[in-house]
Amino acid sequence: MLDPLTAKRRDKLIGWESKGVHRMSEPQIADHPAQHRYELSVDGRLAARAEYRLEAGVISLIHTEVDPAYEGQGLASKLAAFVMQDIARRGLKAKLVCPFMAGYVKKHPEYEAIVAGG
Repeated sequence: MLDPLTAKRRDKLIGWESKGVHRMSEPQIADHPAQHRYELSVDGRLAARAEYRLEAGVISLIHTEVDPAYEGQGLASKLAAFVMQDIARRGLKAKLVCPFMAGYVKKHPEYEAIVAGG
């Protein structure tokens, strides 16, 4: 990761500053159990979410969605990694109903051990 001064120089060199391009801050991810979803926010705005159901030690991952304004930035993958790490940390299993989450685990076999029935 670039230090802020190096990043500022890079932005100036490639013309981002003069074009008014806004650099995205580091995404914030949190579980919101009352809403049954994980949320990823960028600059205080909800950018992505992963909806789930929790029953008897198994989190069923139902749906993942990224706001169209944030598509193509890898945010769904960042969210998926956080979700899988959180499920593992909590000693739970994941039921992969959501096609995106299933595809993510297929690409990242290190999470297969937390898949229910897997």
